[in-house]
Amino acid sequence: MSPIISSFASGGSFGRRGEGGVTQIIASGGSISDSGGFRTHTFTSAGANPFTVAAGSPPTAVQIYVWGAGGAAGGTGDSGRYCFGGGGAFVTGNLTVSPQSYTVFVGNGGQLGTQGCVIGVGGVGGAGFNSNYAGGNGTQAGTSPCSGTGGGGGSASGIFNSSNAALVIAGGGGGGGGTESTQNGTGQGGGGGQNGNNGQGSGAAGGAAGGQSGTNGGGGILVGGDHSGSGGGGGGVNGGNGGTNPSNDAVSGGGGGGGTSTSSGFTVTNGNYQTPGGNGNTFYNSSYAFGGAAGQNGGGGLIVIRYPYIV
Repeated sequence: MSPIISSFASGGSFGRRGEGGVTQIIASGGSISDSGGFRTHTFTSAGANPFTVAAGSPPTAVQIYVWGAGGAAGGTGDSGRYCFGGGGAFVTGNLTVSPQSYTVFVGNGGQLGTQGCVIGVGGVGGAGFNSNYAGGNGTQAGTSPCSGTGGGGGSASGIFNSSNAALVIAGGGGGGGGTESTQNGTGQGGGGGQNGNNGQGSGAAGGAAGGQSGTNGGGGILVGGDHSGSGGGGGGVNGGNGGTNPSNDAVSGGGGGGGTSTSSGFTVTNGNYQTPGGNGNTFYNSSYAFGGAAGQNGGGGLIVIRYPYIV
């Protein structure tokens, strides 16, 4: 028995045609493909997408793969250097579904702030399922016309039932801090969603990681001093990584990788700075969930739902 089939055998029931007259699950939503006795629904369109389990389908354990969105890079100012955003978290496991319409929310990547040698505005955090799941905004550059803006944090991806209750959430990555050459006032990266904090002023400290008892990834911390901006922390109650500290002038801090808020029974892999969690998974696609590099927005989230199906 293959590892993926073994994981399904541990929970839920699978109706199959010809097995005691039980009807298999019938569902719609996303991009659908059939292979090797499984049906796969792939969701890549940012925002709310329907996943509808038809009436008469038996309660069924489906395998889920959820990636939060990545944070944007920080602005370069006049240094010619940049800071990457943090990659989104990855969550996988079995989720029992029943006839109803679910919302599959694919996280939005964090956005770049104003680029170049100007006093610009920070990047906008990715829009979330609601305000609790949005990425934080990066802050504007300071009084120097050549300090970079902070990148926006990515929003969380998740699956919600028909009552809009969250069933599983993968947190977004924090935005990168802006660089500068010799001046204070560099923008901070926004924290990743769930409910990522906005960036906070200038300074050298890294953004806080999401804590075990809270839902927010921290923005860069206001410390002051002649340094580039710090990266925002990754979101999620299970702890995304904190943003890195800038080491010196013209080197900004990296955004923290995303953590997650989820029910028990799922496997969680936090993002590791620019790299999303679960990037070696079969269903991962490198076009999604990454932390933005130079002049790059964060990658949007990705969600895959899979279950046995006889065509």
